Amino acid sequence: QRPQLAAQLDQAMGNILLYNSSFVSTLERIAQPDRNRYRVLVSDKEKDFIAALPPQRVALPVDNAPFSYLRDGKMDGIAVRLLERVAELTGLRFTYVPTGDKETAADILASGKADILGSMIVNHIDAQEKGLRLTTPYYQDNMALLIRKGRTPERVAAAHAYRELLKESVPDLSYETAATTLEALTLLENGRVDAIACDMATATYYANLLHRGDYEMKRLPNIPAYLSLALSRDADARLGFLLDRTIQYLVNSEMDEIVQRETNRAPLSFSNNL
Repeated sequence: QRPQLAAQLDQAMGNILLYNSSFVSTLERIAQPDRNRYRVLVSDKEKDFIAALPPQRVALPVDNAPFSYLRDGKMDGIAVRLLERVAELTGLRFTYVPTGDKETAADILASGKADILGSMIVNHIDAQEKGLRLTTPYYQDNMALLIRKGRTPERVAAAHAYRELLKESVPDLSYETAATTLEALTLLENGRVDAIACDMATATYYANLLHRGDYEMKRLPNIPAYLSLALSRDADARLGFLLDRTIQYLVNSEMDEIVQRETNRAPLSFSNNL
Protein backbone atom coordinates (compact mmCIF):
# COMPACT_ATOMS: atom_id res chain seq x y z
CA GLN A 1 0.00 0.00 0.00
CA ARG A 2 3.05 2.30 -0.13
CA PRO A 3 4.08 2.59 -3.79
CA GLN A 4 6.97 4.99 -3.19
CA LEU A 5 8.57 2.62 -0.70
CA ALA A 6 7.91 -0.32 -3.04
CA ALA A 7 9.66 1.52 -5.88
CA GLN A 8 12.67 2.23 -3.66
CA LEU A 9 12.88 -1.41 -2.62
CA ASP A 10 12.61 -2.56 -6.24
CA GLN A 11 15.41 -0.21 -7.22
CA ALA A 12 17.58 -1.45 -4.35
CA MET A 13 16.99 -5.09 -5.34
CA GLY A 14 17.76 -4.21 -8.94
CA ASN A 15 21.08 -2.69 -7.92
CA ILE A 16 21.94 -5.78 -5.85
CA LEU A 17 21.15 -8.13 -8.75
CA LEU A 18 23.14 -5.95 -11.16
CA TYR A 19 26.33 -6.63 -9.21
CA ASN A 20 25.45 -10.05 -7.77
CA SER A 21 23.23 -12.11 -10.10
CA SER A 22 23.30 -15.10 -7.71
CA PHE A 23 21.88 -13.09 -4.78
CA VAL A 24 18.41 -14.68 -4.94
CA SER A 25 19.67 -18.26 -4.93
CA THR A 26 22.12 -17.45 -2.10
CA LEU A 27 19.29 -15.95 -0.06
CA GLU A 28 17.13 -19.03 -0.63
CA ARG A 29 19.91 -21.34 0.53
CA ILE A 30 20.12 -19.33 3.77
CA ALA A 31 16.35 -19.29 4.25
CA GLN A 32 15.80 -22.94 3.32
CA PRO A 33 19.03 -24.87 3.96
CA ASP A 34 17.33 -28.25 3.58
CA ARG A 35 15.47 -27.32 0.38
CA ASN A 36 15.77 -29.78 -2.46
CA ARG A 37 17.72 -27.69 -4.99
CA TYR A 38 16.17 -29.63 -7.88
CA ARG A 39 12.66 -28.43 -7.14
CA VAL A 40 10.89 -25.11 -7.32
CA LEU A 41 8.76 -24.79 -4.20
CA VAL A 42 5.31 -23.26 -4.65
CA SER A 43 3.36 -22.62 -1.45
CA ASP A 44 -0.35 -23.36 -1.08
CA LYS A 45 -1.09 -19.62 -1.09
CA GLU A 46 0.91 -19.23 -4.28
CA LYS A 47 -0.97 -22.13 -5.86
CA ASP A 48 -4.26 -20.36 -5.09
CA PHE A 49 -2.84 -17.15 -6.55
CA ILE A 50 -1.70 -18.94 -9.71
CA ALA A 51 -5.05 -20.71 -10.14
CA ALA A 52 -6.89 -17.36 -10.04
CA LEU A 53 -4.43 -15.62 -12.37
CA PRO A 54 -5.43 -15.33 -16.05
CA PRO A 55 -2.92 -16.36 -18.72
CA GLN A 56 -0.15 -13.78 -18.78
CA ARG A 57 0.35 -12.11 -22.15
CA VAL A 58 4.05 -11.97 -22.99
CA ALA A 59 5.25 -9.51 -25.64
CA LEU A 60 8.05 -10.94 -27.78
CA PRO A 61 9.76 -9.39 -30.83
CA VAL A 62 9.26 -11.38 -34.03
CA ASP A 63 12.78 -10.67 -35.36
CA ASN A 64 14.96 -11.36 -32.34
CA ALA A 65 16.31 -14.84 -33.09
CA PRO A 66 17.52 -16.89 -31.33
CA PHE A 67 15.54 -15.44 -28.40
CA SER A 68 12.20 -14.98 -30.17
CA TYR A 69 10.94 -15.34 -33.72
CA LEU A 70 7.99 -16.70 -35.67
CA ARG A 71 8.10 -20.30 -36.87
CA ASP A 72 5.06 -21.58 -38.78
CA GLY A 73 3.02 -18.69 -37.41
CA LYS A 74 3.91 -19.37 -33.74
CA MET A 75 6.43 -17.74 -31.43
CA ASP A 76 9.57 -19.78 -30.85
CA GLY A 77 13.06 -19.34 -29.41
CA ILE A 78 14.97 -19.22 -26.14
CA ALA A 79 12.45 -17.00 -24.36
CA VAL A 80 9.57 -19.30 -25.33
CA ARG A 81 11.43 -22.38 -24.05
CA LEU A 82 12.12 -20.55 -20.79
CA LEU A 83 8.46 -19.65 -20.32
CA GLU A 84 7.35 -23.18 -21.15
CA ARG A 85 9.59 -24.49 -18.36
CA VAL A 86 8.33 -21.81 -15.95
CA ALA A 87 4.77 -22.92 -16.77
CA GLU A 88 5.63 -26.58 -16.16
CA LEU A 89 7.29 -25.84 -12.82
CA THR A 90 4.76 -23.39 -11.39
CA GLY A 91 1.43 -23.77 -13.19
CA LEU A 92 1.57 -20.21 -14.54
CA ARG A 93 0.05 -19.86 -18.01
CA PHE A 94 1.40 -17.72 -20.84
CA THR A 95 0.24 -16.52 -24.24
CA TYR A 96 2.42 -14.63 -26.70
CA VAL A 97 1.98 -11.21 -28.26
CA PRO A 98 4.23 -10.81 -31.33
CA THR A 99 5.65 -7.29 -31.55
CA GLY A 100 7.39 -5.32 -34.29
CA ASP A 101 10.34 -2.96 -34.40
CA LYS A 102 8.57 0.32 -33.70
CA GLU A 103 6.72 -0.63 -30.53
CA THR A 104 8.62 0.38 -27.39
CA ALA A 105 8.60 -1.70 -24.24
CA ALA A 106 6.91 0.96 -22.14
CA ASP A 107 4.19 1.50 -24.77
CA ILE A 108 3.30 -2.20 -24.95
CA LEU A 109 2.71 -2.48 -21.22
CA ALA A 110 1.13 0.96 -20.85
CA SER A 111 -1.38 0.23 -23.60
CA GLY A 112 -2.53 -2.94 -21.85
CA LYS A 113 -1.59 -5.13 -24.81
CA ALA A 114 0.67 -7.32 -22.68
CA ASP A 115 1.41 -8.16 -19.06
CA ILE A 116 5.07 -9.13 -19.39
CA LEU A 117 7.91 -8.16 -21.71
CA GLY A 118 9.80 -11.26 -22.72
CA SER A 119 13.23 -9.93 -23.67
CA MET A 120 14.63 -6.87 -21.88
CA ILE A 121 18.32 -5.99 -21.83
CA VAL A 122 19.09 -5.49 -18.15
CA ASN A 123 19.63 -1.83 -17.38
CA HIS A 124 18.15 -1.01 -14.00
CA ILE A 125 18.42 2.76 -14.39
CA ASP A 126 16.55 2.61 -17.70
CA ALA A 127 13.97 0.23 -16.20
CA GLN A 128 13.39 2.57 -13.28
CA GLU A 129 12.79 5.49 -15.64
CA LYS A 130 10.30 3.44 -17.66
CA GLY A 131 8.44 2.14 -14.62
CA LEU A 132 9.47 -1.48 -15.20
CA ARG A 133 10.23 -4.23 -12.74
CA LEU A 134 12.92 -6.57 -14.11
CA THR A 135 13.10 -10.21 -13.07
CA THR A 136 16.21 -12.19 -12.32
CA PRO A 137 18.12 -12.37 -15.64
CA TYR A 138 17.42 -15.59 -17.53
CA TYR A 139 20.32 -15.04 -19.94
CA GLN A 140 23.66 -14.19 -18.36
CA ASP A 141 26.67 -13.87 -20.65
CA ASN A 142 28.92 -11.25 -22.17
CA MET A 143 28.69 -8.92 -25.11
CA ALA A 144 30.46 -9.68 -28.36
CA LEU A 145 31.51 -7.92 -31.54
CA LEU A 146 30.91 -9.43 -34.97
CA ILE A 147 33.57 -7.77 -37.12
CA ARG A 148 34.08 -7.60 -40.87
CA LYS A 149 37.55 -9.09 -41.46
CA GLY A 150 40.23 -6.67 -42.52
CA ARG A 151 38.61 -3.76 -40.68
CA THR A 152 39.35 -2.17 -37.35
CA PRO A 153 36.05 -1.91 -35.47
CA GLU A 154 35.86 1.87 -35.36
CA ARG A 155 32.23 2.24 -36.42
CA VAL A 156 29.89 -0.13 -34.58
CA ALA A 157 26.13 -0.65 -35.00
CA ALA A 158 23.96 -1.87 -32.14
CA ALA A 159 20.44 -1.75 -30.80
CA HIS A 160 20.02 1.16 -28.40
CA ALA A 161 20.39 -0.74 -25.12
CA TYR A 162 23.46 -2.66 -26.31
CA ARG A 163 24.98 0.55 -27.63
CA GLU A 164 24.62 2.15 -24.20
CA LEU A 165 26.28 -0.84 -22.49
CA LEU A 166 29.24 -0.77 -24.88
CA LYS A 167 29.52 3.01 -24.94
CA GLU A 168 30.09 3.10 -21.17
CA SER A 169 33.11 0.80 -21.50
CA VAL A 170 34.45 1.85 -24.92
CA PRO A 171 33.49 5.52 -25.40
CA ASP A 172 36.03 6.24 -28.16
CA LEU A 173 34.27 4.24 -30.88
CA SER A 174 31.72 5.70 -33.29
CA TYR A 175 28.28 4.19 -32.80
CA GLU A 176 25.25 3.85 -35.04
CA THR A 177 21.95 3.00 -33.39
CA ALA A 178 19.74 0.38 -35.05
CA ALA A 179 16.12 -0.39 -34.23
CA THR A 180 17.06 -4.06 -33.76
CA THR A 181 20.17 -6.21 -33.86
CA LEU A 182 18.89 -7.65 -37.15
CA GLU A 183 18.89 -4.14 -38.61
CA ALA A 184 22.44 -3.69 -37.31
CA LEU A 185 23.41 -6.91 -39.11
CA THR A 186 22.04 -5.49 -42.36
CA LEU A 187 24.27 -2.43 -41.92
CA LEU A 188 27.25 -4.76 -41.42
CA GLU A 189 26.41 -6.80 -44.50
CA ASN A 190 26.09 -3.61 -46.56
CA GLY A 191 29.50 -2.42 -45.41
CA ARG A 192 28.17 0.70 -43.66
CA VAL A 193 29.74 -0.29 -40.33
CA ASP A 194 32.80 -2.28 -39.31
CA ALA A 195 31.12 -4.38 -36.64
CA ILE A 196 27.94 -4.99 -34.66
CA ALA A 197 27.64 -5.38 -30.90
CA CYS A 198 25.20 -7.75 -29.19
CA ASP A 199 25.04 -10.63 -26.72
CA MET A 200 27.08 -13.78 -27.30
CA ALA A 201 24.10 -15.98 -28.20
CA THR A 202 22.91 -13.58 -30.90
CA ALA A 203 26.45 -13.07 -32.21
CA THR A 204 26.93 -16.84 -32.43
CA TYR A 205 23.63 -17.22 -34.25
CA TYR A 206 24.40 -14.42 -36.72
CA ALA A 207 27.87 -15.84 -37.34
CA ASN A 208 26.09 -18.85 -38.83
CA LEU A 209 24.16 -16.57 -41.19
CA LEU A 210 27.23 -14.94 -42.69
CA HIS A 211 30.09 -16.11 -44.86
CA ARG A 212 32.46 -17.29 -42.15
CA GLY A 213 35.57 -16.25 -44.08
CA ASP A 214 34.40 -12.63 -44.16
CA TYR A 215 33.70 -12.07 -40.46
CA GLU A 216 35.20 -12.79 -37.06
CA MET A 217 33.66 -12.77 -33.60
CA LYS A 218 35.28 -11.17 -30.57
CA ARG A 219 34.03 -11.84 -27.06
CA LEU A 220 34.02 -8.86 -24.68
CA PRO A 221 34.55 -10.60 -21.32
CA ASN A 222 34.32 -7.45 -19.19
CA ILE A 223 30.99 -6.23 -20.59
CA PRO A 224 27.99 -8.27 -19.39
CA ALA A 225 24.84 -8.64 -21.51
CA TYR A 226 21.95 -9.90 -19.40
CA LEU A 227 18.36 -10.42 -20.53
CA SER A 228 15.32 -10.66 -18.28
CA LEU A 229 11.56 -10.55 -18.24
CA ALA A 230 9.96 -7.24 -17.30
CA LEU A 231 6.68 -6.38 -15.63
CA SER A 232 5.01 -3.10 -14.89
CA ARG A 233 6.07 -1.65 -11.56
CA ASP A 234 2.41 -1.90 -10.54
CA ALA A 235 2.19 -5.64 -11.27
CA ASP A 236 1.34 -7.99 -8.39
CA ALA A 237 4.56 -8.56 -6.43
CA ARG A 238 3.68 -12.25 -6.01
CA LEU A 239 4.08 -12.80 -9.74
CA GLY A 240 7.50 -11.16 -9.71
CA PHE A 241 8.69 -13.30 -6.79
CA LEU A 242 7.48 -16.49 -8.48
CA LEU A 243 9.27 -15.60 -11.71
CA ASP A 244 12.47 -14.63 -9.89
CA ARG A 245 12.63 -17.87 -7.95
CA THR A 246 11.85 -20.10 -10.90
CA ILE A 247 14.20 -18.32 -13.29
CA GLN A 248 17.04 -18.52 -10.77
CA TYR A 249 16.48 -22.26 -10.50
CA LEU A 250 16.53 -22.62 -14.29
CA VAL A 251 19.66 -20.48 -14.62
CA ASN A 252 21.41 -22.81 -12.19
CA SER A 253 20.16 -26.00 -13.82
CA GLU A 254 18.95 -25.73 -17.42
CA MET A 255 19.45 -22.39 -19.15
CA ASP A 256 22.89 -23.09 -20.60
CA GLU A 257 21.50 -26.16 -22.36
CA ILE A 258 18.37 -24.29 -23.51
CA VAL A 259 20.42 -21.41 -24.94
CA GLN A 260 22.80 -23.71 -26.81
CA ARG A 261 20.03 -25.90 -28.20
CA GLU A 262 17.78 -23.04 -29.29
CA THR A 263 20.66 -21.09 -30.82
CA ASN A 264 21.47 -24.11 -32.99
CA ARG A 265 17.86 -24.75 -34.06
CA ALA A 266 16.85 -21.17 -34.87
CA PRO A 267 16.02 -20.71 -38.59
CA LEU A 268 18.73 -19.56 -40.96
CA SER A 269 16.63 -19.21 -44.12
CA PHE A 270 15.86 -15.51 -43.78
CA SER A 271 19.56 -14.67 -44.29
CA ASN A 272 18.77 -14.52 -48.00
CA ASN A 273 16.70 -11.42 -47.34
CA LEU A 274 19.55 -9.42 -45.82
